[in-house]
Amino acid sequence: MTHAFLLVLAFATAAITIDEGAANPLAWLSERPVDVLAAERDAEVDWFLAQIGDMRRELLRAEVMPVRSYAVGEEMTARLAAFEDWFGCAPADVPRWDEVAASARALLDTSWTASLVDRTCAIFRAPLLAVAGDLDEALEAMEFDEAYMDGCGNAVAYAEVRLLEGRSCLAVLAGRSTEALELLEETDAWREYMLSPAAPRSLVRRGLLLVSTGRADEALPALQEVVDLSPRTRWSEIARAVLVHEGRFVEPTLERIVALDPPGRPTRPVVLAIGGHRFAGSFEWLSATRETDPGHLRALGLLGDERARPLLERLVREARMATAVDAFAALVELPGGARDLLPDLLARVAREGANGSDALDEALHRVLPDGPQLAAGASAPEQHAARWLAWLAERGDEGASELSGG
Repeated sequence: MTHAFLLVLAFATAAITIDEGAANPLAWLSERPVDVLAAERDAEVDWFLAQIGDMRRELLRAEVMPVRSYAVGEEMTARLAAFEDWFGCAPADVPRWDEVAASARALLDTSWTASLVDRTCAIFRAPLLAVAGDLDEALEAMEFDEAYMDGCGNAVAYAEVRLLEGRSCLAVLAGRSTEALELLEETDAWREYMLSPAAPRSLVRRGLLLVSTGRADEALPALQEVVDLSPRTRWSEIARAVLVHEGRFVEPTLERIVALDPPGRPTRPVVLAIGGHRFAGSFEWLSATRETDPGHLRALGLLGDERARPLLERLVREARMATAVDAFAALVELPGGARDLLPDLLARVAREGANGSDALDEALHRVLPDGPQLAAGASAPEQHAARWLAWLAERGDEGASELSGG
């Protein structure tokens, strides 16, 4: 989610009071100020165009399916399924959506993409078909005989869950709510096998389907979990709207979130939520936990508190490489940005390599989206770092200024 989208989201949720008596629990989402809603719709179009463009570049360069493209495809179908809830209209009714559809069709027309036939690749291809408006073909792409699945253990379970969740999103788009809910419920056994919790977007989709079928009591605990553990996201705002409408919303507090874990044993979701909620005592609580834990560093970035800068800058300069990269990714999120640390860090990656170079690449693209793309398996971390250094040198002061925050 882009910084621009988070800004308009923060404005919208601060400016609007949810009407608990409204017939539609999500009515307020489409009644945001016209200028705010227009900005969010425009940002959504930009997001889809950027993701499809990244997919194309990664595919053409790597000639293998980049792992990130699967995750992006899943996010696309989830956003499409919640589009009318969030924006109050169908994607086709949004200005410039024809650009998105044309971009998806162009990628689908490449010979490599057109040859995707197995289940895993369908999770990549079906979202593009849905974006292009070919919903029937997208649903067909997700239909496979069970005998087709091979492999073992978690790999099969993971592919099955992704397939079922993708089909559920498409069923929502097709107006087949009962089927969509049944598909989501099929994932429970697989997730139990994998010991893997459902993503917030899946919890919200299930919650909306349950509420629409008169089973709100089953939905509300999971929706509260989304509010508690996924702050400042689209999914938490949708969950909050439903909870308020049902009169069951519980305001998250630092004490409440900490209590979700056993005493003295904070888990990564709770740590990230404490940073994301930006409670008055979040910085102090995070300062008392392990300072080099990746989840802790990510939480400090989500918190956006400049008091974390001395620690993060020290770790970028002195810590082992993986920790230094995590600390830099957190610094990018602070109001003051990354300042002058990037050239030295990239030079270090170029010399030593880094297991966490993908995290560094992701952090850089949040503020420099036009930078060189990382193709999984296509080059070593040190080679990619050298490309970033060359790219920044070409940009000169302009590139440095974009990493300097506010």
